[in-house]
Amino acid sequence: MSLMRQFLYRENVWLGLWGTLVYMLVQILFIKYLFGAGRVDYIGGYDIYQFYLMLAFGQVIITFVFWFVIESSYKATMQIYKGKLDYFFLRPMNIRFLMMHQEISGIQSLMTVAYLVIIFYYLFSRYDFGLTGWDWFLIVILLLVSMFVHLILHWLGVLINFYWPNFWGVWQFMGSISDISRNPKQVYPPFWQTILTYVIPIFLINNPIYYILDHSFSWEFGAQIGLIVVILLMIFMILWKDGLKRYSSAA
Repeated sequence: MSLMRQFLYRENVWLGLWGTLVYMLVQILFIKYLFGAGRVDYIGGYDIYQFYLMLAFGQVIITFVFWFVIESSYKATMQIYKGKLDYFFLRPMNIRFLMMHQEISGIQSLMTVAYLVIIFYYLFSRYDFGLTGWDWFLIVILLLVSMFVHLILHWLGVLINFYWPNFWGVWQFMGSISDISRNPKQVYPPFWQTILTYVIPIFLINNPIYYILDHSFSWEFGAQIGLIVVILLMIFMILWKDGLKRYSSAA
């Protein structure tokens, strides 16, 4: 309904269209600037077209997060803080709790999808990435894993509020730091590579696709990814179960 409402106002449509276009162009130009300023053909072993492809994949994940994660996790955090979370369970499920689309970004999200179609078409018409059908299958799996990890990290930030009410830091941190995974892991110091893979698994968001692009992906690394995802899910379930015991209802 909110999206239909936005379409009734031409200013919203045009501002959303041009605002999203500028946002996408700035990111593309920034990558071009990195390669031009350094006068290099490769960064971390990857060329500019591979960076553009990873930017596009990153936007797919970010769009998913805006559609399915940000709005509902934010509302859940507020309900924990206000002591009204139980109302969402005792009465018929409030549609806002499960809202799949952020109200304020309907036009921008649709424009992002449209521009992604254009970007993907341009990349595959100009550059041969040398990927097989199996490689593309693995990329789809890794994108799904990336979305799941991003979702879990956001919701872990929400569950912290069971222990420290109105503690927004973790939730905001998880949303802000994920952008660093857009660059190859190899450009970061080894210490941070380890921390952001096995402690705060930001490098499981989008980044493993780099290993598909240079054909260095191994089943051992895939097993590590699967194990970390299972551990994250277990941590989430433990915090959810224990957090509910600590929850104080306003009722």
